[in-house]
Amino acid sequence: MPTPTAAAAADAAKKNDKQSAKPVWEGVTLVPVAGAQNPLRLSRSFVAPAGSYDVYVVAKELPGEKAPKNFMPKTVVLKQTVNVPEFWNSELTTSSVILADRIDPLPAPLSSTQLIERPYAALGVMEIVPKASSKLSKKSELSVFFLIYNPKPDSAQKPDINIEYNFCQLAPGNQPKPDEPCKAGEKFYNKTEPQVMNAQTLPPAFDLSMGHQLQTGQAVPLAGFPEGDYRLEIKVTDKLANKTVTRDVNFSVSAS
Repeated sequence: MPTPTAAAAADAAKKNDKQSAKPVWEGVTLVPVAGAQNPLRLSRSFVAPAGSYDVYVVAKELPGEKAPKNFMPKTVVLKQTVNVPEFWNSELTTSSVILADRIDPLPAPLSSTQLIERPYAALGVMEIVPKASSKLSKKSELSVFFLIYNPKPDSAQKPDINIEYNFCQLAPGNQPKPDEPCKAGEKFYNKTEPQVMNAQTLPPAFDLSMGHQLQTGQAVPLAGFPEGDYRLEIKVTDKLANKTVTRDVNFSVSAS
């Protein structure tokens, strides 16, 4: 057991470490707000090594031209823990699955400065606008996007990936059949045709050794979906490495 002196020294060392720690990223952005613009959505990116980070967002009013001398700005502080996974290893994995509102083409790749404020500009050729909610209308569609990391290459530096999309509807008490992908309390609703990403389907110039990335996703109209809660199971199989990863997307469908 450490002596009181040793314990005090250890506490002091920890305190000094915290005081000397520097943020991996920090920035200030001025955001014009027009009229009753509420809520206001902001997107920002930062680059950091794999690990767990505390992200602090401070929003503060600025005084206007007619602000009184005793102006007290409204200020709010938000704290969010962000886990940055280790993507660059030998394990098959994917990015987070983005539920997209729309995907817009880009006339040209964005600069590094622009990417800070527009982090969903993927691969330099398109920009993803994420949905604010997973509650979707039957008049809309479910659009998902994600990247696949560390597939095993063949001799031509091409992967051989199979991607399955299975839709399960929440059904309390239901026991799915053994050959269905759904869990207890769900019932199988539908699936789409599997996607295949290999030497026959990818562009001839695609080369994993050159750092080319696998991007994929689907857009599924919801007009035929009964109202209710769903889970989309995305199953990614690397046929060359005999590895599989599964990702879930929870969403609900309403009449409007």
